[in-house]
Amino acid sequence: RAVLGERAANLPVTPPVAWLPQNEIGNSPSQPCTIPPGFGPYSGQVAHTDVTYGGLQRDSLDEVDGVWQAAVMRWTQGLEAGMNRLVVGPDGALYVGGVGSTGNWGQEGKLKFGLQRIAWRGGTEGGSVFDLLDMRALTGGFELSFTEPLAADIGWETENWLLEDWRYVPTEEYGGPKIDERRLTVRAVSIFEDRRRVTLQVDGLEEGRVVHARVVGPITDAAGSKLWSTEAWYTLNKIPSSRPLALRAAPPPNPQNVLSDAERKAGWKLLFDGQGFEGWKNFKASGPVRGWAVEGGAMVRTGDGGDLVTNDTYTDFELALDWRIPEGGNSGVIFHVSDDGNYIWESGPEMQILDNDGHPDGRNPLTSAGSNYALDAPVRDLTRPVGMWNSARLVVKGPHVEHWLNGDKIVEYELWTDAWKAAVAASKFASMPNYGQPKTGRIALQDHGDRVAFRNVKVRKL
Repeated sequence: RAVLGERAANLPVTPPVAWLPQNEIGNSPSQPCTIPPGFGPYSGQVAHTDVTYGGLQRDSLDEVDGVWQAAVMRWTQGLEAGMNRLVVGPDGALYVGGVGSTGNWGQEGKLKFGLQRIAWRGGTEGGSVFDLLDMRALTGGFELSFTEPLAADIGWETENWLLEDWRYVPTEEYGGPKIDERRLTVRAVSIFEDRRRVTLQVDGLEEGRVVHARVVGPITDAAGSKLWSTEAWYTLNKIPSSRPLALRAAPPPNPQNVLSDAERKAGWKLLFDGQGFEGWKNFKASGPVRGWAVEGGAMVRTGDGGDLVTNDTYTDFELALDWRIPEGGNSGVIFHVSDDGNYIWESGPEMQILDNDGHPDGRNPLTSAGSNYALDAPVRDLTRPVGMWNSARLVVKGPHVEHWLNGDKIVEYELWTDAWKAAVAASKFASMPNYGQPKTGRIALQDHGDRVAFRNVKVRKL
């Protein structure tokens, strides 16, 4: 600019092929390298290192009407050092290394070096791997491809695909802020006959923005494997003018609040048929259920009425249900509830239901969604975005309890042990002598004042 003056403002600008959101998919990216032959479906894509992350990221380049852009996806983690060198060795493997300095690149005042060899074995433990392989722009949407076929009838719901976008303005600030963040509307989903490719019709796409696509589970392949990576960041420099988006008719939606033949044979029983409240009552009350209504095939808390409890009691059982919570909402599933006391939580342990992002309890893992409330934290946050349905399971067999959320076991604990007693004694339940003591009791759905909804509620005795 010092040399050209005002002429510099009129020079053409080549946009970045890929923006790497700071601390999401990059921190200090370093050397890229083409993934060589012999790396299965990833061969021909680009991998790049990161000085901070200790892993490789994967880049799928896409040329659209003469403009280059790319999707960036996670690939590996857990390498022994931050990496700033990546080469293909004479044996066809990738060799990655880090040469340290001071500060966060190595031990203070010492030189740190790490070298590791990365080879392809055909997937995890020598088998196939189910992964998000690629994302590319279409006219009016995107196509996502996978390394293995999706399970039959999975992925057709628009809420399985969460997209958001933003733009960047280059600044001197390290990382740079996101500008004009927004949620994109996925209007329709189509899955190809090979079930490896998915097209998304997306409203309101604009050039010059980064599109973050997240596959919202549970999504599995035909063998039941879960996705290795669930996200892609696509730099949309150019919207294609001649890549039509093909859509196939979706299959009929799966019926809700019904049991399959296999479930019946396994001993499952519906606790809600989508029509009424047979088998339920308000806690410590009789007569018709108050404060709850059936809306759209779901039990919905609509007003003051109190907690719902089952008429029957259960000792060893497995409970399955879907729950949906509004923004900032709170509820819970409580088991072994005794009729003694004034509140369900004076006796029964709770599997927490929560909007983790919008409720203060979400800041503490011990009180976040899926936790054994105030006692055992989930291993990670597996909630789907607020407003979407979450699938939960509760397994109680003797003292052993498991909490499952969206296909993963996230909490496991033993009732009545010394460790349990110590945790209760150190919690808010210490003043409740009957807390967690009953070995049988009712199942309760908590009225916490928010518009929580439940469907597909079913139980089987163990």
